[in-house]
Amino acid sequence: MKRIYHFFAIVLLLSSCKPHTYISVLQPANVTIPPHIKKIGIINRSLASKDDKWLNIIEGILSGESIGADREGAEQALNAVKTELEKSGRFTVTLPAVSLQGNTANFDAPLDYTMVHAICQRHNLDGLVSMENFDSNSKLNMTVVEDLVKLPNGTTPKVLNNVANVNLQVTTRWRLYDDSTKNIVDNFTANNNKQFSAKGATIQAAQGALPYKRNALNESGFANGIIYGQRISPYWITIDRTFYKKGNDNLKLAADLAQRKKWDKAIEIWKKEMSLNVDKKIAGKACYNMAVACERDGNLKLAVEYAERAAAEFGLKNAHSYRAQLKRRIADRNKLNYQMNGQ
Repeated sequence: MKRIYHFFAIVLLLSSCKPHTYISVLQPANVTIPPHIKKIGIINRSLASKDDKWLNIIEGILSGESIGADREGAEQALNAVKTELEKSGRFTVTLPAVSLQGNTANFDAPLDYTMVHAICQRHNLDGLVSMENFDSNSKLNMTVVEDLVKLPNGTTPKVLNNVANVNLQVTTRWRLYDDSTKNIVDNFTANNNKQFSAKGATIQAAQGALPYKRNALNESGFANGIIYGQRISPYWITIDRTFYKKGNDNLKLAADLAQRKKWDKAIEIWKKEMSLNVDKKIAGKACYNMAVACERDGNLKLAVEYAERAAAEFGLKNAHSYRAQLKRRIADRNKLNYQMNGQ
């Protein structure tokens, strides 16, 4: 009986949910890159000096870490930035065969502009993204816990288990150089923290069950590259919009049509409900749905007009917050147009 009750409760919950539509939106970057920078190169300045290399090798041997793992993670970070910059179509991106030594512990002084200019001239670039350093640190903490184990005879004795907890932090530091103006367009530090936990009957078993550190470093490096790529380049997101279905048979029919991708027919019904229905609540819902349809078509100005009408004329409370979202989208689109086209 309980199962039947839960089944109908789930069905009721799903039937009461508003229908959704998903819209792909190109978001403006946090940092606006000058319009004349169209061709960008990405280089690695995080290579350790000879002295640092020996220290890293010794540290790797003592800690049991894979030698060269940081370098692989750095390469993943560079590839991720390239991938993100190419998605928007704003930039032409290359990975010049240029690797420079840096200080792995500190944010070095900027590159000399003679060197920046030489790299840009040789590879036909307008700007240069430099990963100034790549640094990883991991901390292992061992604890012991008591667990209850259920045996076939029904008893639940306590057993001791070892728990290995690892915190992995990867820091990447970036600069973007403008060749023509000899300015640094951006300085940024990206951090990524991952925590892993594994359990075993012995310390060795618990530590052996942890993820392979080289893989974790690669994932963290790639994640940091995505963070920086989306900081300086427009990037795609998917937004979720709900619309109204409950109210009368026409709203239900229109919502079903929209969910089957027949938006033109749904719009016809919503327009009639707005103008002919004497019930302000239903007319307001239809008006709100028209705003969603307009946003979906990319007509943000008309979407704002419908949202304002749903709020002011029909008193639909949800329309106030939706109107604010639409106005933010218009501001973002204006910023995006400048970033993409310089206008």
